[in-house]
Amino acid sequence: MKSILVISDWDFAYIWREVIKSVKERWPEASIHVLVIGRMYAKEYVDCGLASLTVLQDFLEDFSKVEFSANKLDALQDMYGAGVIWNGVWADRNWVKLNEYEISKRVIETYGFYEKLFDQVNPDVVYTNAYASMPHYVGKVVGEKRMIPFIKPVHTRIKDYQIQSSTLQEKFEPNLEDLTEEDLKIAAEAIEDICDKYEKPSYEINQSGKFNFDIGLAFRGIRYIYRKYISGEYKGDHTKEGVIERVYNNVVVRGRRYYQKRFKEYSPIPENFVYFPLHVQPEASTMLLAPLWLDQVFVIEAISKSLPLGCAVVVKEHPQMVGKRELDFYKRLGNIPNVVIVNPFENSLKVQKKSKAVFSITGTAAFEAAMLGKPSFILGETIFRNCPGVTALDNISIKDWRKLIEIELSHITPRDEVVDFIASLLKSSWRINFCEPNLNKDVVLTTENLKRISEFFIAETEKSILNN
Repeated sequence: MKSILVISDWDFAYIWREVIKSVKERWPEASIHVLVIGRMYAKEYVDCGLASLTVLQDFLEDFSKVEFSANKLDALQDMYGAGVIWNGVWADRNWVKLNEYEISKRVIETYGFYEKLFDQVNPDVVYTNAYASMPHYVGKVVGEKRMIPFIKPVHTRIKDYQIQSSTLQEKFEPNLEDLTEEDLKIAAEAIEDICDKYEKPSYEINQSGKFNFDIGLAFRGIRYIYRKYISGEYKGDHTKEGVIERVYNNVVVRGRRYYQKRFKEYSPIPENFVYFPLHVQPEASTMLLAPLWLDQVFVIEAISKSLPLGCAVVVKEHPQMVGKRELDFYKRLGNIPNVVIVNPFENSLKVQKKSKAVFSITGTAAFEAAMLGKPSFILGETIFRNCPGVTALDNISIKDWRKLIEIELSHITPRDEVVDFIASLLKSSWRINFCEPNLNKDVVLTTENLKRISEFFIAETEKSILNN
């Protein structure tokens, strides 16, 4: 092992610096390089003995002097593929809003940056926490072209189980041949904990206090102004909006949430229905895993037209999106005759249990439905795409949905097949709480959790060396 590149995204620096310590013990001869996304976190690596430290914002934030070159863009599309280039644009929640000229400049500069970085570092392996947003995505594409392995945990959607992901999409092929009785028991208990005890995945638990009104909100507002306009820690960062927009997002949205939670009246849940829980947007779950299905109203309308007469589509807003969407979104939904919008704070699993089936683009609810023995339908690349009981609609013409849905609504998937899939998934996974530390420091930054995360990266690195 000669060289390791760590792509450090904001507060993940608190995790990476501990991982680096363990990796240096395992491979003391390796040169470790860090690409920091979020200038303010560069200081976390001062005493880590790095071979190099690069701050992304120093290279990819000011594009005013970048010249557009059609030849360079054509060369990139020839090298990596036009579809791959545009998927990266759609993966970025900010740059995708720009005009084509500005997007093209950023594409050219971002690919050029990563090509130079990989030339200089020449990594044997790359550690990262995400493939979403265009800078992350491009780094993965450039590295993949050079056949450099990436190590990244992806959540299984079950408790705190996470699995190695070497691809831009979530993929898992189950191995059912070497399952033991203990593996099956663990899977059955996990299903029981989710379906009967309503145990949420760790990433949902970690974000449970994200929209609270408290003294911390005022403190974070003052700190944001300081970092944005005084200390320069957010200088040139396109992800950090102005103060007015920040105030709107952090006060007005919370006010809307409070109103919708306390005073708004919602429709009752009907007797005969299928269930569609809305996604957080913009987010990698749709932008990266299902870029052709971003318009959820269009998807819901297509589902509604594919159902038997008298069957409603119950739509529940994602709790994190309450107060964020424009009213026009809900008006469009309300114009679809058989759509019923229910309270966003209803327990999702309780709604699923009453439903005939669950539809989602890539959401966890479709996986939970399979655990409940309900037919479920998805439209993107998910870790549970190959789970029995889950039907992928994205490669099927919309005009053929009605017939397939009719068949699946009358089909019962044997529970043992779902248990086998989950047993294989959990057997291939690690129990680690790998998420933004600032969401739940008391859990994420424990000594034991950091130790397990380090063991994950070392073990998966050793596997990648053997496979290459």
